Amino acid sequence: MLCDIRMPNMSGVDLVPRALAQDADLAILMLTAIDEPRTAIECLKLGAFDYLIKPVDLEELELSLQNALRRRQLEMDRRGLEQWLAREVAVRTRELEERTAAIAAVALDALAAARDWSGAEAAMGRLAKELGMTPEELKREVRSPRS
Repeated sequence: MLCDIRMPNMSGVDLVPRALAQDADLAILMLTAIDEPRTAIECLKLGAFDYLIKPVDLEELELSLQNALRRRQLEMDRRGLEQWLAREVAVRTRELEERTAAIAAVALDALAAARDWSGAEAAMGRLAKELGMTPEELKREVRSPRS
């Protein structure tokens, strides 16, 4: 968008933020006869890409326009990559949470089995005592019963 500082109904300084609010990807070049550094700085702070003083050299205008469009494309590409990355992070986070939940379930099952096993060990010790055996003798007997 090419814009002047002095225009009917609205100044170019006022137009810059309004135009960018409508389309954040606009590349705005200010072309003006007003050679005031404060105005130039204000326009650039508001989002204009460049501030060129009239009369403008056509090569300078073309170069500024190419640079503005290049920056605009880079910004659009960056935003697209950020959105893609956010989606990928969300997917990977969800996958990681699912895997973590599965591992936690397996760990809980393992803990329950270990608890049951320690209970089995105690029961085997009591049974061995009742049979007049040591727990090791009972284990050997259970593993290789007599025929």
